[in-house]
Amino acid sequence: MCAPNRRSVKLQSGRSAPGWIRWNNCSTSPSSYRRVKRRANAMQHPSLTPIHLTNPQPYLVADPIHIEHLLNRLLRHGEIICLYPIGRREPFAIGALLFASDSELILDAPVDATVTELLLTHGACCVSQVRGVKHQFDCLPIQRIQYQGTVALSGPRPTQMLSMQRRQHFRMTLPLNPPVICEIPLAEDNHLQAIVSDLSAGGLKLSAHAPLPILVGQTLFDCRFTLPGFGQIETDLHIEDAQESELRSGAHQLHYGCQFIGLSRADQQKIQRYLAQLERRRLERDE
Repeated sequence: MCAPNRRSVKLQSGRSAPGWIRWNNCSTSPSSYRRVKRRANAMQHPSLTPIHLTNPQPYLVADPIHIEHLLNRLLRHGEIICLYPIGRREPFAIGALLFASDSELILDAPVDATVTELLLTHGACCVSQVRGVKHQFDCLPIQRIQYQGTVALSGPRPTQMLSMQRRQHFRMTLPLNPPVICEIPLAEDNHLQAIVSDLSAGGLKLSAHAPLPILVGQTLFDCRFTLPGFGQIETDLHIEDAQESELRSGAHQLHYGCQFIGLSRADQQKIQRYLAQLERRRLERDE
C-alpha cells in the first residue's frame, strides 16, 4: 500500500509541483490518494502477479500500434504497474509509467532499496491492467536515473508483451459519423451493406439492426470498404461468430465477427496507418 513520503516531485524546471506528494512508489495528488490506495490494494490480487506460460504464443502481442496504445494508456491515465524482478513473484513494488519514447521507458522507482537492487540486477517484469485486461512485459536492462528531480528507473521500450485477451491484432472501435460501410456482393446484381463497427489488421466486425442473410462459417467474397483518407480495401471475409446486443434505447443490434481472407499486404498497411491516425486523434482529444 502506498504510504506518504514528504518529498515533493520536482519538475524539470527545478520547481516543485504544487499540491503534489510522492506517495511511496506512486506519484499522485493528495486528492487522488484514496483512489491510489484502492488500486494499490488491488495490486495484491493474484490477477496482477506475473504469469509464466509454457506456450505464450497465443497471448503474445508484437503489433507496434497495439503496444503504442497500451503504453499511452498506462502513461496518460496513470495506471499503476506492479514491478517484479524477472523470474520472481516477490518482492514487488507498485509504480507507474512516467515517460515513454520510441526506445525508452521511465518508471517510478521503488522506495524500498532491496526491491530496487533486485530490479537493477534481474530486470523488471511489469504487470498491469488496461480496461480489465491483464498485460505483462519485461524491461531489461534497468538503470537508475534522475528524472524530474527524483530517482527513477530507465529501461528499453518493449517490442512485445503478453495480453491475456488472446488477440493477435489491435482492434479499435470506429467512429459512426460518418460510418465506414462494407459492401458485400451476394449475387450478380445484389449487394448488401453493413456498418464496420470495429477494425483490426486481421479482421472486422459488421453491425446491423436486423439479421443479415449471412451465416457463421460462410465466406463472403470480393467485399469492399473505404477508409477515409486511405482509400478502398478489398478482401474476402470469413464469418467467425455472430452476437446480439441491446442498446440503451432497448433496440437490438447484431454483430458479425469476420476474419480477412487474402488481404493484400498493401491493404493491411493502409488499415494499420488508419488505426494509428485514429488513435492519435483520440489521444489528442483526451489531453
